[in-house]
Amino acid sequence: RIVAGSVESALAVWEGRADHAVNLAGGMHHAMPDRASGFCVYNDAVAAIRAVLAAGARRVAYVDLDAHHGDGVERAFWDDPRVLTVSVHESGTTLFPGTGHPADVGGPEARGGAVNVSLPAGTSDAGWLRAVVSVALPVVRAFGPDLLVTQHGCDAHAHDPLTNLEVSVDALRAATLAVHDLAHEVAHGRWLALGGGGYAIVQVVPRAWTHVLAIAA
Repeated sequence: RIVAGSVESALAVWEGRADHAVNLAGGMHHAMPDRASGFCVYNDAVAAIRAVLAAGARRVAYVDLDAHHGDGVERAFWDDPRVLTVSVHESGTTLFPGTGHPADVGGPEARGGAVNVSLPAGTSDAGWLRAVVSVALPVVRAFGPDLLVTQHGCDAHAHDPLTNLEVSVDALRAATLAVHDLAHEVAHGRWLALGGGGYAIVQVVPRAWTHVLAIAA
């Protein structure tokens, strides 16, 4: 159901049946082709991107704002020049899955197609937003995608029990506004937003994702 929701949402945006789409149950970015990983059984983001590529999209950009590296999506498109994967995450030296280093830039057929911003534990709003605005947005602009897929795991928040970043709900909202505006700038507004991690389930998750829904709506 999660995968079907993301695939249908992506196709609805690609075909013009919706301006934007959100699947908060999605964002299962750790699942690998041959195994489950990190609470993720099937990788809906990969399935959604592959669906729009099969439907005629030439280029798709994926921006991952979860505190954890989007390793499964990166792995799926590591050597595919049609897909740009950008992950802004806590360093793998302090957080699962231990990957996503800045020198990891894609396979021989897609050099530069993977972009990793690995942030030290304790990074707060200013540093986290600088990573989004100064790295993620410019590389997506340069890539020029037909569709933008973003993952909005809200576990970068300071209250999250599983991570070590110090981001606020206001910063998460600012990043969502930025990627929404970016979709209109580079992809004719075609934007699919997915959920992801988030383990402060009372104080953070409903607040952060209400902003995602409101911005998309």
